[in-house]
Amino acid sequence: MKRAVPLTPVQRMALDSQRNIAVTASAGAGKTATLVERYIELLRLHPEIGVRQVLAITFTQKAAAEMRERIARRLTEALDDSTARLSSPKSELAEVQELPEPERQRLRQIREDLPAARISTIHAFCAALLREYPIEADVDPAFAVLEGVDAAQLRQQAVRQTLESLARARDPDPDKEALRRTLAEWPRRYLEQVLEHLLEKKHHARSWCHLYAEQSPDQILSNWHEMQQAASAPACRVLLDDTQFTAMLAELALLSPLTDERDSAVKRLDPLRDAMRRLSQTPPLDEALAILPRLAEGLLTNGKPLSVSRFGSKSNWDEVALARVRELVPALGRCLAPHAALLSLELSAADERAAAVLPALSRVFFKVDARYESSKGNGSMLDMDDLLEKTHQLIATDANIRHRLAQHYRFALIDEFQDTDPLQWKIIRSLASPDGQMAGDKLFIVGDPKQSIYSFRAADVTVFARVRDAIAEANAAHKRESQPFCDNGEILDASPAQRLGSLVMGENFRTLAQPVAFVNALFPKFMQEVPDEPFQVGYDPLIGCRSADVSEGSVELLLLPPDDSRDPTDSARCEAQLVARRLSHLLTGNDLQVADQDGLRPPKPGDIALLLRRRRNLSAYEDALRACGIPFQVAGGRGFYQRQEIYDLANILRVLC
Repeated sequence: MKRAVPLTPVQRMALDSQRNIAVTASAGAGKTATLVERYIELLRLHPEIGVRQVLAITFTQKAAAEMRERIARRLTEALDDSTARLSSPKSELAEVQELPEPERQRLRQIREDLPAARISTIHAFCAALLREYPIEADVDPAFAVLEGVDAAQLRQQAVRQTLESLARARDPDPDKEALRRTLAEWPRRYLEQVLEHLLEKKHHARSWCHLYAEQSPDQILSNWHEMQQAASAPACRVLLDDTQFTAMLAELALLSPLTDERDSAVKRLDPLRDAMRRLSQTPPLDEALAILPRLAEGLLTNGKPLSVSRFGSKSNWDEVALARVRELVPALGRCLAPHAALLSLELSAADERAAAVLPALSRVFFKVDARYESSKGNGSMLDMDDLLEKTHQLIATDANIRHRLAQHYRFALIDEFQDTDPLQWKIIRSLASPDGQMAGDKLFIVGDPKQSIYSFRAADVTVFARVRDAIAEANAAHKRESQPFCDNGEILDASPAQRLGSLVMGENFRTLAQPVAFVNALFPKFMQEVPDEPFQVGYDPLIGCRSADVSEGSVELLLLPPDDSRDPTDSARCEAQLVARRLSHLLTGNDLQVADQDGLRPPKPGDIALLLRRRRNLSAYEDALRACGIPFQVAGGRGFYQRQEIYDLANILRVLC
């Protein structure tokens, strides 16, 4: 089948069905187009399976609908192109290979069956699975799915009813006493918000509360202290094993001033000398864990090395010694900076207060949780967490269903994998690894850790790296490293890592050359992998692939002159005015042109998009744009009651009243 557009070598590798594949795809890399081609290629090359045996998971319902639509369009284009060729004179087909009739029939069959394809979000997949096995999953087969506002309203109702019930309980009652303890710590409205949030994250909250309900505050604090030390230990080991680091500590500890003058260097270094001497002697780990945070606090500012241009007084130090101090202090800071977050971990007074209230909060949460489950009809309504939890429980506890599903789904394609949470991965893993070992050619994941939403909707960016490593291990176990990538009879050059399934699509077909160069120059400074910190992801450079025949694009920085008299509101207003004036000049001048299909042309307001860090400053930009006579439209970003249609409806109601 002829490709809709030429594919890059890595995109062609991503169509391979002989191994598991993990694709890291940057923005604008043609990820969706590759997913569509792979989906069709799997069904075209494996006529023994149907569309219901290829599972495609997307992050949103909109993305699922778009993928289904694009697959249908791609199939139609291929069939229409083949039909046109069949009806063309033979002289026009001299260099074109006709699509064989069996393949045309296969593509038609795929298109006809597409409405039954399993292309959905993970939650929709789980809902369908639970309805398929309602007895085994212990759910009402006609259960309703609670989404968004409905689930939030039910959670709020369960919290308020529980608190009212506990408040009316007779003394002595341990649950009422727990409520008293929590209300002594927080106002009622804040407690309600805490409990609603715990219900929203009930999969995790239940395990936390079961743990804390059985512990005393002292036990909780002791456990936290052990966790703190366990988190900091890898960073301590890295530093203690660095002989250059310990040698610099020993040298700096010996450097001293000529007089008793307490200049900036003396004030900074004197309290740290004993710590530097002890650490230079490579003490036991528990001692180092107690010393290193103090050293990091003294040699770093906001997690960064100290600026030493005016460090120490020349009249107070030997010239050579002061020069060496000014070399060693930032050098040690650079060693400590990558571990600053871990070394700064310490229990505070707020932690002690939290430990004191957690047992009581856990008791109250259990009562709220029970009320919430009862209000859902004990299985007649399921929220999003329920769908995941019950599906995982079904697959994990019933080996027959697990193996049946693993045999049924021949291939699994997971989009936006960087936003997958651990529970979702457990469900997917059960389909790819029913007996614990991953199949050799079933799983295909694609995502970009740089675009992760992190904890939103329980997303865990570390899952991507773990699964990518698991895919490489599974491919190695199945001897896939020795199998070349082959596309349309052509063997593709591939590195060992690529043959083990790790592909990087860094090409960007969306952005012009100058913005790509700017992003590549800026973001490596901020996005760097840090040892033993799995949430820190590295930066994969973009490869600009958009044609620059007409324009390479441009990048401008608009900077306000510094003014200490401005408060944040004034700064936001001045920035908005600066941006509006520049946009007005762009729209009326001729110093910037827009590239479109017909070449270069002057810019129009519809070519411009403003992205704001926060909604709080939106009104300042609206005022500035109006003042410059620039038409605009706010796309999202407003609260519900600030939308224009709500204003209009409210004004109509005021007139009618």
